[in-house]
Amino acid sequence: MLIRLTGSSSHDGDMTTMDTQEPTLRQGDEGIDGWAEYLQGLLILEGHKTVTINGSFDDTTLDAVRGYQLHNGLLVDGVVGNQTWAALRHGDAQMAGTDGREAGTYVEDTREARWVWDGEVVTHDAAADELKFVAINLGSAELDASTLPNASCRITPPEGAAFDMELAPRNESVSTPTEIGKLFFYVASNVNAIPAGRYKAEARLPAELSGDHSESHFEIPAR
Repeated sequence: MLIRLTGSSSHDGDMTTMDTQEPTLRQGDEGIDGWAEYLQGLLILEGHKTVTINGSFDDTTLDAVRGYQLHNGLLVDGVVGNQTWAALRHGDAQMAGTDGREAGTYVEDTREARWVWDGEVVTHDAAADELKFVAINLGSAELDASTLPNASCRITPPEGAAFDMELAPRNESVSTPTEIGKLFFYVASNVNAIPAGRYKAEARLPAELSGDHSESHFEIPAR
């Protein structure tokens, strides 16, 4: 979901003129979608081990957000807006600002997903002959891979022309739909035949899940 904001701001607690794809989260926020769980998982990955993934922006989450903002030179206001999301998702730096909604009013009411980060979401599994791109369910319902469209990926080799690959959805547990706030995958098969080298992989989720873009790199070893 892409939201156009207008206005100006000096921090995450007010509006600013920009596009955003993430809802602003504040203390007390909780809901039926997976955004709070996503935030908590990212904070844990950043070393804030006291955080619990419970879907509630509680006091412990607030303390971790403030600590993360302080450590990373962001505005320390405890609000997870454009600037803080961009840092947590390893994306391009953003000016501070929010999604323009009143606190506590955001509700996801559709299928929604993001790549876990803006970059480096792929692993090469040589034994399985696959590339696996990691995504997260942030919508209002479980995601069954059998009902999802493929994602797309542009592969750029160290030399020569770029080429496109289809990425097929896969639940983490093949027989079980992905719960809200949980990880799933998009997978490219038959990749070991690609010549050895370091490649850039620009993956894009289907438009109905968000159209989120991520740039990653992987290496095919010499054989």
